[in-house]
This record gives sequence, C-alpha cells and structure tokens, in this order.
Amino acid sequence: MPSTYTTISDDRWDAIALKTLGSEMYVTQLMQANRQYLRYYAFPDGVVLALPEITVDEDAELPAWRRG
Repeated sequence: MPSTYTTISDDRWDAIALKTLGSEMYVTQLMQANRQYLRYYAFPDGVVLALPEITVDEDAELPAWRRG
C-alpha cells in the first residue's frame, strides 16, 4: 500500500479513508496523521496526505466472550 495519497478536487476525509484504507472507520487515524490539513472539509487538487499504518486486530472481529 502506498504511504501517501494525493487528493483530487472535492475529496473528503471519509471518502479518502474508504478509498485508501478500506473503510470509513479509519477516518480518525487518517485525520490524526494529517493534522495540518484539518481545516479542509473538501480538498483541492494536489494535497499530499500521509496514510497511517493500519493494523487489524483479528480478535476485535470476535464477540467479547470469544476473545482470548
């Protein structure tokens, strides 16, 4: 996976998280990795965002009673 993403006009945080990280659930991590751009709701062309490293906790997919 690339470690950066260059925005296109009207990109939004949630759409970028879905497109680059696989889920809108990672929008918080994406925003934390790019605090200098928090003023944007919709991005212009050409903003280079750092993509955070996402680790998947396989136990998180299990119900609480099945986690080790």
